[in-house]
Amino acid sequence: MVAFTAGADSIRSMIEWVLLLDRPEGPLLDLEAAFRGAGPEGCLVESARGPSRLLASVGAEDPPSLVVLPEEGTGDREPVALMARLHAISPGLPVVIAARAGSVDAAAKAVAGGATDFLVLADPLAPRVSTLLGKLRGLIDERERARRLDEQNAQLRASVQARFNFVGDSKEMHA
Repeated sequence: MVAFTAGADSIRSMIEWVLLLDRPEGPLLDLEAAFRGAGPEGCLVESARGPSRLLASVGAEDPPSLVVLPEEGTGDREPVALMARLHAISPGLPVVIAARAGSVDAAAKAVAGGATDFLVLADPLAPRVSTLLGKLRGLIDERERARRLDEQNAQLRASVQARFNFVGDSKEMHA
């Protein structure tokens, strides 16, 4: 028998883990603090110390709910190329580009490159992050619901298939 649950816990926001890519010169401590303050209770906010760690975290069994990349970057930190690699690992992963200054052109370029949204790192930062999370909450929740449905469907298929498994393995049993 397979049991599926959908209680009050599944109704709360599913923003569980926000992962930021550090800049080469160091972590984005003010941005981390803003996400900690604006995120739902229990939301983990962490920084990855390089693209390889970021990609490994996204490829893990329990990937982040949201990834934040700095706008400036070259080589393996170039945001558009990095977003393509992230989406190859986890299609539909919400990715936000964070920039010290913003323009309509910069935001349009980021979104055209695969970003879900664009965040300008200007004061006051906390309300900007809160607004961003409010905008993304529905998308993140739907992505998590789809992931859970996929898991439940796999469990259901396995339980149905188990009903048709034979005890023996001879040709006569399969005839």
